[in-house]
Amino acid sequence: MAEEITVLAEWVELFRGFGNWQPVIAAVAIFLFFVLARGIFTGLLFSIILGFSHKTKTELDNNILLAFREPLKSLILLIGIYFALLVLPLADRFYLILKPIYRTLLVCFVAQGFYNLADSKNF
Repeated sequence: MAEEITVLAEWVELFRGFGNWQPVIAAVAIFLFFVLARGIFTGLLFSIILGFSHKTKTELDNNILLAFREPLKSLILLIGIYFALLVLPLADRFYLILKPIYRTLLVCFVAQGFYNLADSKNF
């Protein structure tokens, strides 16, 4: 038990030694978490949801799920970038610029999903 506490104390001291790098390290950790969550969410959860949707009589629900799969992956990554940038100590005007950009990208992802749905390969 004492060895574990010593190792933990060494890690804390190492992290304190980074000084101004702490927000950058936290931002990278948040981003990597969302990259992993994107893979798990779209891989595992979509396969479960598609399994349920294959039991229905129509193919419309399958087409909707497949059309919005890639935009949802991009959206999860965008959310990860957003949270990672919130951790960084940036100027306030930078955050004022980011908000409309994120809103625009959200609309683009929804439009991409509808475009994929209207694509002839899905019907």
